[in-house]
Amino acid sequence: MALVWQPFAVYQGKYGFGIKLDRCFALEMIAAKVPKKLQDRMNVLGEELNQKIGYSYPSPYDFHKDTAFVSGFYLGSNGIWLALDDHLGAEPLSEDRPLQYSSHNVDASRDAYALMALVDMWVEYSEVLKKG
Repeated sequence: MALVWQPFAVYQGKYGFGIKLDRCFALEMIAAKVPKKLQDRMNVLGEELNQKIGYSYPSPYDFHKDTAFVSGFYLGSNGIWLALDDHLGAEPLSEDRPLQYSSHNVDASRDAYALMALVDMWVEYSEVLKKG
């Protein structure tokens, strides 16, 4: 399988970072229609993963409409997230470049790890999500 996501800027003095997401993967996930029940189940799995790391938030995945595409990953109401830089729509997807997510309020390595774990879980479950 090709590289689907890649963290960048993890070597900086603070803990903020970004993720580049393969455009073809993003288009596949946007094209996949997913029932709300499956999106909810994915959020439960993400919440369980985060609880193991010490976070508690009921909906860590922000799905774009009724698709398998996640536009944001959240650790709680304290403002720690990793979100898509561009607004989702035809314009950002028309360019031939990876989609980029940027972090916010990542103040510890544990925050960065938890967000990357959420991205990894989403990618690992992508085939199940695409089947709907």
